[in-house]
Amino acid sequence: MAEVLNAVITQSDLPIYRSVVARNAEESEELLCTQQDIGLVAAECDIPTEGSQDLVFVLLQDQRLQGVPIVVLASIVDPRRIEKLLDLGAAAFFRIPFDPTLLQRQLAEVLERSTAAASLKED
Repeated sequence: MAEVLNAVITQSDLPIYRSVVARNAEESEELLCTQQDIGLVAAECDIPTEGSQDLVFVLLQDQRLQGVPIVVLASIVDPRRIEKLLDLGAAAFFRIPFDPTLLQRQLAEVLERSTAAASLKED
């Protein structure tokens, strides 16, 4: 699924210069430490090798990601878990499977809201 999401992002008109994929928590941590100018984090919560929902909670509390929209994708939908993720600051939740065109539009809206919020903070 990570490769599909990566293709959706890179083949879109989203204002993202580069997309990278982490397949587990260790890769995610390494990318956070080495990448700069992160504009969006998309976290899949169905990775069987991870406590990926716990990873999302960690991402949402990471100081390095302050102001970076974090979106969550999952096929297993627990409304309480989604509500908790959104309450903690996730920018959006998307159900897997997703329609690529619709996901591109929704990600564009998330990025627009994030940019607008950042502009308000600067003023």
